[in-house]
Amino acid sequence: MLHQRIRLILLGLLFIPALAWSESPNDEQIQGVITAQLTAFLNNDASGAWLHAHPSIQVLFGNPESFMAMVDQGYSPMKHFVQLDFLKLVQVDDMWLQTVRLLDDKGDRYDLLYALIETQPGLFQIAGVSLEANTGI
Repeated sequence: MLHQRIRLILLGLLFIPALAWSESPNDEQIQGVITAQLTAFLNNDASGAWLHAHPSIQVLFGNPESFMAMVDQGYSPMKHFVQLDFLKLVQVDDMWLQTVRLLDDKGDRYDLLYALIETQPGLFQIAGVSLEANTGI
């Protein structure tokens, strides 16, 4: 149920050209979580990346190694990037959505839409990511 909700929100936001995006007091915390997980991916640190995954993701994959295998297969630009830019952050109900742009080591650009949930006061975990190639069109 949570995964369907996240998927629908992520897909819907990809097609909405403009929403009222505003700065949030949670910007630094959310960007810190994303940066920490991406750094773990760069270092091939499955356990480190796993720490930032929402419990629903942890249940889905079962262990850090299976989680990292999924990243290797479907999200490899997240493990091979050379530039990271944080774009828009918006709150939708109890979920925070952060848009991130990556430049990988081959010169290709990707847009990612992260869904994060505050699981404890001040603690955000990543509940989903959408990855799309950015063709610049």
